[in-house]
Amino acid sequence: VPIAAIVGKVPVREPYGVLPVYLRHDKDDAISEYGYKTLDYGAYTTIAYYKPYLVLRTLEGMVGTDTMRTILSTYYREYKFSHPTPDDFENVCDQVSRRNLGWFFKQFIQGTGTVDFAVGSISYYEETDLGTGASSYISRIIVIRKGEVRMPVELRISLDDGSSIDTVWNGQDRWQSFIIKTGAPPDYAVLDPSGKIPIDTDFLNNSLRVHSFLMPVIKWAGRILDYFQNMLLNVGTLS
Repeated sequence: VPIAAIVGKVPVREPYGVLPVYLRHDKDDAISEYGYKTLDYGAYTTIAYYKPYLVLRTLEGMVGTDTMRTILSTYYREYKFSHPTPDDFENVCDQVSRRNLGWFFKQFIQGTGTVDFAVGSISYYEETDLGTGASSYISRIIVIRKGEVRMPVELRISLDDGSSIDTVWNGQDRWQSFIIKTGAPPDYAVLDPSGKIPIDTDFLNNSLRVHSFLMPVIKWAGRILDYFQNMLLNVGTLS
């Protein structure tokens, strides 16, 4: 169990060991680059192994596990014992998922942009109906795209009464404000609550609680422990 997992409710994504390695060379070269043209050996292994793994996991999060299995089996069946191109795999993904995923492959295969979504702020105020005396709450949640990659991401807004509201942000603009009216005040907001985007470079900023004096401490403690454990993993590979 990663050390960061013992600190409060700090989320730990799988696969834990891949993302830190990818982050060392996340902007060096695109996956589409020729191996002999990469910056160095670390950049080569990143675009050959670590980033493709995260990209495929992210694709699976978008299309669903069953569809992803069909994509891979179809790709194997159609191109086994041959020399397929990246366009062949993209075409299979489009056909099986019945989506146009050109934007996905252009950013993740041909580009070096990163994914980093964050909940910027949560605020609310209470309204009282003068006729019935019932209270309602108007909440404003600001979400931010800190990375270069533009893609849809799920947003969950949890309320004090235990209920939640799910919506999707298209992730196109640098930020967006969501305003909702509910019967209970908001508790917290979280982007990508199901962990469908494992290539997100900083999952610690994906959530924000309305009232918590400990959350900044927990987040920084989790970040420090995250880097500490990553250092231990690196030392272990050298022994």
